[in-house]
Amino acid sequence: MPSGPSDPPAIELPPRSGLLLRVRSALAVASPAMLALVGWPVITFGGLQAIRLVTNIILSHLLNPAIFGVLLIVNTLRTGVELLSDVGVGQNIVSHSAGSTPSFTATAWTIQIVRGVLIAAVLATLSPLIAHFYAEPILAKAVPMMAVLLLISGFQSTGLFVLMREQRLAQLSAFELLPAAAAMVIQVTISYFDRTVWSLLYGAVICMALQVACSFVMTPSAGLRLTIDRDHARSILHFGKWIFLSSAIFFIAGNFDRLYLSHAIPWALLGVYGIARSLSEAFTVLLARVGNMVIFPIIAGSRHRGEALRQRLSSQRVPLLATAAVGLALFIAVSDRIVFLLYDQRYHEAAAILPVLAAGVWFSMLATLGEAVSLGIGRPQIGTVANAAKLAWMVAGMPLLAARFGFPGLVACIAAADLIKYLALSLGQKRWRLAFPMQDLALTGFFVACVLVLRSLFSISGVVGAVGGLWALFQ
Repeated sequence: MPSGPSDPPAIELPPRSGLLLRVRSALAVASPAMLALVGWPVITFGGLQAIRLVTNIILSHLLNPAIFGVLLIVNTLRTGVELLSDVGVGQNIVSHSAGSTPSFTATAWTIQIVRGVLIAAVLATLSPLIAHFYAEPILAKAVPMMAVLLLISGFQSTGLFVLMREQRLAQLSAFELLPAAAAMVIQVTISYFDRTVWSLLYGAVICMALQVACSFVMTPSAGLRLTIDRDHARSILHFGKWIFLSSAIFFIAGNFDRLYLSHAIPWALLGVYGIARSLSEAFTVLLARVGNMVIFPIIAGSRHRGEALRQRLSSQRVPLLATAAVGLALFIAVSDRIVFLLYDQRYHEAAAILPVLAAGVWFSMLATLGEAVSLGIGRPQIGTVANAAKLAWMVAGMPLLAARFGFPGLVACIAAADLIKYLALSLGQKRWRLAFPMQDLALTGFFVACVLVLRSLFSISGVVGAVGGLWALFQ
């Protein structure tokens, strides 16, 4: 196992100290090495979100909302088959003692290719049935395009997981940002000349081919070849069974809203909802990046367990989550204004949806960080159970709330789903003394206060409407 950065000194906070004192104390002892590592995912996230936002805005002016509705379903199917066939190739390279050896990475790459071929074949074969299920003929041709994309993605170099394992985050950031910038130019150019859903699909395939090519140039990929080491393959698949189950439930829980809404609301409204959800997920994506690129590799390679691990996490999660709380609160405070400024009138309904979804993102961030910790200590089943609880909530709650409150009830149910996931995750981590309920309760209070104060200040200055305007969906 690779050794993590030097441990910060443990701190013991007074049990009745205020949240601000906790934040100050945690910041005072936070490891400079940890802060430096977190900086790279944040920088990369900022760059990727800027690219994504610019692309999204330009495409929203070129294409109509119904196209985004079709794309939302296609991307959901793509994500689904990827997660439903996930055997943890990347997680194995990061956490296995032989993860960076040529024989292990070559075996992992071969398994990844075989998986890509199989899921592409299955998806292409099922495309007529998928089109019939959604009563949308265009999916019969759009889904095979996604199958081609998945086939190409299977050949991506496993060198990027080696970079993650070795915490070479500057190189990993360059690999992510440069192809993304090139992909934006390609996608917008194609969509300018062909303003149909096909421009998005053709652009996605071309951009994936570019990403695969860059993965061999920009990551350590020497020695990759088609080969299977039986011992390594057995180890990958053994660990991967939990990753497979966790990923499958994670996908269904995370995308049940899209699958349900595709039959419950018009395609144009689904496209508007997709815009709101895409904007609201930005902070979850950031915490997921920090968790997967920093927290998980460090914990997996650390000797600390039990109380020592708890002390380390306690001191480092407070400044991370407090910073995220301020950022998310600022975003919510001006979320409706963001929609009005960036999108034309066809998408303005997203202004009422966005603050509700973004409020639920707070619990999503808490849960995301907890999942990275569970994976790092080799207990992915904790996250599996938490995602199952979230799925049960949505399956039971969405039809009931839709019947009683209509579309606003659906959005409220979706926003509350990650609270259920967080509560289940905390119960699972309690056995390992890695749950922080009082700390998280204080941080949640801090987050709510930030939302109210910032919205009030912006309202007084005339930038946005009254505080109650955030909940226009329910008025």
